[in-house]
Amino acid sequence: MKLKIKDFEDKETKAEKPYTRFKTNEGWMSCFDKKECDKIKKLVGTEVELELKESGNFKNIVKIVEEQSTKEVPRSALTISKTRTMYTSYAKDIFLRLMDEKEMSFDERMDKAVELVKRARNAF
Repeated sequence: MKLKIKDFEDKETKAEKPYTRFKTNEGWMSCFDKKECDKIKKLVGTEVELELKESGNFKNIVKIVEEQSTKEVPRSALTISKTRTMYTSYAKDIFLRLMDEKEMSFDERMDKAVELVKRARNAF
């Protein structure tokens, strides 16, 4: 069945067995296979062909149908990840430059570095 994956949440059964619930365009569905859960989590925001198994009133995801497993992560998710990496790198560079400031504690240097990156980002 082809479904759009909208969101997910990690949970535990009463017996403390981990599983993931996925919000789809057809409602919430559970998956108990960690490998499959990890693959599906990367596909939030996309339509995916899934093999389902009904158990009473519940629909459980068994696996991704193979041709969908290689589908790319949405471009917006990649952009956010790259942007965070870039800002982290800038903050690290500023922090290292602030190491010469003897009056500032470690935490003060880190806070100052993050503040400067945020100010620069907002200025542009």
